[in-house]
Amino acid sequence: MRFSLSTLLTRIVVLTAAMFSAPSFPSELVSAPATIEFNRDSTHYDFMMQMGIWIENLSLPAVVNECLLQSYSGTIRLFPNTQGLGAASFQDLRAVGAFLVSAAYDGKKVLRAEIDSEKGAECRLAQLWGASPVQITQLCSGQVMNSRREGEVVVFSTQPGQRYRVEAA
Repeated sequence: MRFSLSTLLTRIVVLTAAMFSAPSFPSELVSAPATIEFNRDSTHYDFMMQMGIWIENLSLPAVVNECLLQSYSGTIRLFPNTQGLGAASFQDLRAVGAFLVSAAYDGKKVLRAEIDSEKGAECRLAQLWGASPVQITQLCSGQVMNSRREGEVVVFSTQPGQRYRVEAA
């Protein structure tokens, strides 16, 4: 059976998702053939597994995470690569500073963002709504948090084990 490059990449993503028990993929996509021929290459699909190399070691999850969330500089950036991106969302991706971040994007703007603070560090979030002011609410108490701007970054203090909603004011 022959596959185009886009079909092969789609199968890799689907197989990766299947390994993590993602329920939303059709079973006919998940059941890959035992042999894939691409440009007359009939190498068995799991030949790298014999050397201990698995799909998750090929950095595919890291690439997907980088398209949705970046935080390596200490500032959380949501959906930083939005050119051509349609609607997308994610839940509990890990960010620098001991934060778990969830967010949704409708293809034009960020609809929601929530941040779980595991250690109570200061949170730095790249501005999501341009010059509009933001409101940060601690979810368990409903308290509106104080924040400050540092250029295009909103900074606010967090408490360990608390979840915060960030939205346009």
